[in-house]
Amino acid sequence: AGKAEVLSASPPVYLLHDVLSATEVADLRGVVARRRDLWGASHPLVCFQHDAFTGHPGLTHAFDWMRGRPGAGGRGCFAQAASRATYAHVPWSESLFVYRGQEALFDGISRRVQEMSGLHDTHAYSWQALTYEAGRDGGYADHTDCEHAADLLGRGERMATLLVYLTDDFDGGETEFPKLGLKVKPPVGSALLFYNFGP
Repeated sequence: AGKAEVLSASPPVYLLHDVLSATEVADLRGVVARRRDLWGASHPLVCFQHDAFTGHPGLTHAFDWMRGRPGAGGRGCFAQAASRATYAHVPWSESLFVYRGQEALFDGISRRVQEMSGLHDTHAYSWQALTYEAGRDGGYADHTDCEHAADLLGRGERMATLLVYLTDDFDGGETEFPKLGLKVKPPVGSALLFYNFGP
């Protein structure tokens, strides 16, 4: 793997160059496409993390589940019927989770990330493959990747986040850190590592 470029010292933000080869990028995209094809049993759920949706009084009964407080940082997913009704009318991104042991290629990359960063794979969340539809995605609202608990032992806390980029043939779509005045669009095969706590 290539070198780490420091984009911010405090909080730490690193751009890791050449984490994946072009072949690995193509193979990962193939794995994601294959696993997406297995979804056919049910319609995807429409989920929200934006306060304007989770706190909207007209949507209260559409949610199948909600974590946190609606309208104040909560996130939740519509039930199947509500998801079908709204899917074509809202901007969206797809999330596909790949868990440890499901795909050898992802497991190998997890070990590589551990060697590069010192972040132990056994403490990591599953991989989450995100896909955005051109022209329809509304982007992410400003958010943090931790729940603001007092320490790392709180549920849902992430010490660090690693984003691996599998495409760059698009306009916009930068990862932005508004408080740092930093906007990043890493090249394919690179990764962005930033710390929510520590290190």
